[in-house]
Amino acid sequence: IIIEVLWIGSVFNFCEMKMKVILLICLILVAAMLLVPVAKSGYCFIRGLIAFKHGFEGQSVRYLEKSIKANPDFIEAYMFLALAYAEWASSSLHYMEYDDTGLATLKSETLGKAEDVLESALARFPYHHFRDDIQYMLGRIYDEDSRNTGYVWNKDKAIQGYKQIIGQYPNSRYVQKARKRIEALNR
Repeated sequence: IIIEVLWIGSVFNFCEMKMKVILLICLILVAAMLLVPVAKSGYCFIRGLIAFKHGFEGQSVRYLEKSIKANPDFIEAYMFLALAYAEWASSSLHYMEYDDTGLATLKSETLGKAEDVLESALARFPYHHFRDDIQYMLGRIYDEDSRNTGYVWNKDKAIQGYKQIIGQYPNSRYVQKARKRIEALNR
């Protein structure tokens, strides 16, 4: 009888252990399904930053767009995507002296895309602590576009963006910079 009890107990422990393993595998699979978009977003974000660091703005843009597509709540990806677009636009200026056929258009389009990305981030994240960063980046892009294209409306939009920083984020680290840019634009 004692041997039967021990045998039944060992079978029960084995079944219990098997159930624990199955439950653990199920939990791992569920976690993996939930984390795959986040992992893909992180992977694409890192690849985008590496490409940006090495001066491959076009490749950086593609990876950062994939990062946002995989995880639309990743605000840093929006910020770096706008930065990559803006850098791509300014780097296209260096080649204009050699071939000006489509590069002015490329510059205008990439700055426009940077504006769209930042405006989208402002709309998507109304209470995020990076809003002042985004607003300042947007002002700088309008500023850059007005200096390179001569569009006065972009100058006005830049000044308006800088004033928003001063009004909405009085404790922001960008308030002094915004005041200086407003002063420079009004000269």
